[in-house]
Amino acid sequence: MSDYKPYIIYTFKNIKGGSAQSVRAKPMSGQGLNETMHVSCSKKMRLNNPIGSYIKLDAKVVNRVGEEEYLYSPASFDYEIISEDEAKKYIADNF
Repeated sequence: MSDYKPYIIYTFKNIKGGSAQSVRAKPMSGQGLNETMHVSCSKKMRLNNPIGSYIKLDAKVVNRVGEEEYLYSPASFDYEIISEDEAKKYIADNF
């Protein structure tokens, strides 16, 4: 698990297409990631929490030849729902 580290993501309603998923996730700003980066994570986690949830989870950046970078967190990994203030404080303290 050495490539994985904690990141903060948030969920949003997918209205642009490009994915069949109705609820998607993006990394919060300030973590050194592209804020439009795709996040591959648990569908159950995204759907079982309100849109706009802030989530702290362990993830890694994946960069495959011919694909855009994305953030990956296995569905089996634990996660924590946190407040927006907690998310901002975590980012300020750790990035």
